[in-house]
Amino acid sequence: MSACVIRVLLVLLASASVHSRPSSSRSAAGPLGRSARRFQRSLVSRGRDVDLRELVEATRELCAVLLKFGAYMGPSVSDVRRNLERIEEARRKWLRASPRRRQLSMKALLAAEVAAEIHGRGGVLADPSGAMGLLWVRRGLAMWADTFEQQARAMQQAAVTGEGEGSLAAHTRVAYERTVQAHHGWVSRRAFGVACRATPDWETVVRRAGLRTDKGGDEALRLELKCWAAAVRDLTEAMRSLHTDRDLEDRRKSV
Repeated sequence: MSACVIRVLLVLLASASVHSRPSSSRSAAGPLGRSARRFQRSLVSRGRDVDLRELVEATRELCAVLLKFGAYMGPSVSDVRRNLERIEEARRKWLRASPRRRQLSMKALLAAEVAAEIHGRGGVLADPSGAMGLLWVRRGLAMWADTFEQQARAMQQAAVTGEGEGSLAAHTRVAYERTVQAHHGWVSRRAFGVACRATPDWETVVRRAGLRTDKGGDEALRLELKCWAAAVRDLTEAMRSLHTDRDLEDRRKSV
């Protein structure tokens, strides 16, 4: 889905259920709608590069939302924040080395690390490094894009059939298997299993995190899930290309 289509959906979402007075998209959108817009701003140069400062801030804001899902999200969010610090430290390092630069994109950061020959051949990344932090942030975002896309489809199906909206734990497990599992070792897989078993039902998560707006209801939330997944999928595909084009796709497993 193009960024233009996503913006149109968000505008429609913002104006849904408004009867007596207009409301801006910023005030009407829920946490995921606002998050989608922030991740969209991370994608620059016509979708071929990533603004690192925007990416880091957008991911931090997402972490704050995910923590409201429940205590089970704590370890995962801690891992994400450690990877964000890797990115920030690398960005600060290369900005200090290039005083004339005011900002550093993902493409520029990866190019600087490649030029400095800090990574090994065949995608063996130095750790810590900006490339390593970006790799794991990308994989985590891809998993949540898959999860939210599944949840949006389940909600649409439920609206038609009147059946339940599916299991968030089941959606998360499927997304994990498709995006992250191949890169996790035994310890990390076990940790994910523990977190998955502690995942509450979808309605509990919606209530805790305030995902459903008063005006929008379930249909607005479904659109926000769909828009968020599309925006983040575009972003992670661009990030994947930036990694693979520079032989920085580390396929080793974590612990």
